[in-house]
Amino acid sequence: MYKWKRIKLRNRDIEENLIFGLTFLGIILIAVAIVMPFIVRIFYMPLVEGYNTIGDLGAIGDYIGGTTVAFLTAASVILLLATIIMQRKEIKISQQSIEHLVEQTRASIDQAEEARKETQITNETMKRQQFETTFFNMVSLHHSSTEKLISNNARGREVLYKALQSFGKKYYELVDKDFKKLYIANNYQDVVNFIMQLQDLKVSQAYNVSLEKKQEVIIAFKKLDFDDLRHRQINNKIVRDFFNFYHSHNEDRIKEGYTKFMYQFDRFLNSHHNSIITILRFLSESDYEKRIN
Repeated sequence: MYKWKRIKLRNRDIEENLIFGLTFLGIILIAVAIVMPFIVRIFYMPLVEGYNTIGDLGAIGDYIGGTTVAFLTAASVILLLATIIMQRKEIKISQQSIEHLVEQTRASIDQAEEARKETQITNETMKRQQFETTFFNMVSLHHSSTEKLISNNARGREVLYKALQSFGKKYYELVDKDFKKLYIANNYQDVVNFIMQLQDLKVSQAYNVSLEKKQEVIIAFKKLDFDDLRHRQINNKIVRDFFNFYHSHNEDRIKEGYTKFMYQFDRFLNSHHNSIITILRFLSESDYEKRIN
């Protein structure tokens, strides 16, 4: 690389010296062509016989004129060469300037692109920080409101735990009621056989139940706790059918259970639910949530 630069500098020096030499030689030739008629007149005037006027030097003038034209022609050619060389040099300089300008423009474009990317990253970072700050503030306020919950002897998260238990209990009671009603209506003999099995297993709810009396069978069946029977590991089709019925998640029963639940706990949990809804709405409307989706 360094050697190549030295060669370029040496070529440029040679080119400049050549231009200077040709220009200087051309000027000298023009000066000689201008001075030559006067030199000839002064030199040849004493040598011409019968010289009266400058016209008597006509023959000599023709001779000198012919030789002077040669000098002028040579000077013109030399100066033309010098001009061509100078123009070529200027064109090279112009090309280099254009290339340098193109490089600068390309560098400016690259810098502008980098600046745009950095600005975009900065904006994204600021937006994300703003999102995170807002989100964590909302969560902090939600936790604060949760800790302030009071219901009977329960406080804070214990209120939520008891509310959840209450909702599960109310839903269980609705399922239990509907299931037993349907089973008595459609499978009464299975109910009688089930009570008989419980009597053999000495389950207290089935004691002293007369299997011939439908009313006693129905009352005993309605008092049965299927969850307790499952914990006792009593294997019967009715028990299995009940829990299949329980996990079917009927929408109407869920709504009814939720209505009863909210009637009891709405005054305690209204602000808590509103806080959760606000957080969820904030997340759903944020750009980050939309990108994930």
